Amino acid sequence: MTISDTTTGKKTFFVRFLTVFLGFALGVALFMPWEKLCVRLVEYVDARLVNTRFTWTDLRRAGPSGFRVDDLVVGFANAPGSMFFEHADLRFGFSPLARVRLNTGGSECYVSVDTKGRLKVEGQVNLTFLFGRSELGGVVHVKGRLIPTSDGRLLGSGWFDLRAPRLVLPDGTVCTDVSATAEMNEHQWNIKNFSVKQPVDYQGKGVMQLDPDSVPRSVVRLDGELIVGGRPHAYDVEGTLHDLLAGPRQ
Repeated sequence: MTISDTTTGKKTFFVRFLTVFLGFALGVALFMPWEKLCVRLVEYVDARLVNTRFTWTDLRRAGPSGFRVDDLVVGFANAPGSMFFEHADLRFGFSPLARVRLNTGGSECYVSVDTKGRLKVEGQVNLTFLFGRSELGGVVHVKGRLIPTSDGRLLGSGWFDLRAPRLVLPDGTVCTDVSATAEMNEHQWNIKNFSVKQPVDYQGKGVMQLDPDSVPRSVVRLDGELIVGGRPHAYDVEGTLHDLLAGPRQ
């Protein structure tokens, strides 16, 4: 056998192997029940997260690269109401392992998941749509990183940064230039900065003690300054998250 014959044989084997491999891959792509597999994946994630439940109206565009979930609703056992997303597009990869695009009535937020289950979040959310046509309104830019606990609680540790040019509280109060930065350590949240320009010019920092049984009852304490007539005045705030978001009492 000559060198030429050996080379030709190797080429023939490679072509046959490539043909078989491509045929197998095509068969998997065409005939694998991707929709059922994707539904089971969502159900698996749902079961792994403590006190969190997913519902949706349809799952489509399922394939080896990802899928779309329409009318996704995320409910929490320890918080009233739910979070609503017009659709969620999930795409698989290597780095990150998965990326989810969440749509809240036009505003979009991206969540990336790495191989260790850590989440990176960045984008915009429409609060009115997110909370089911609630009276809390405005578009918030969100950026942060979440590390779920080993027992499946989503809010384990990490940090987040929230910024909104304009928010409308349930009582109709309009807040402008709102920003908040916090570090999370399970039930203890260290609020590094909180500021708002209107209806009052305030800046402070403090802590939030997360109530695992009822998020709205979580206690917030802020030490800061209120600017009146161009002069700062010490002003401390303490109350439940529910009361602070409800707006000033009449």
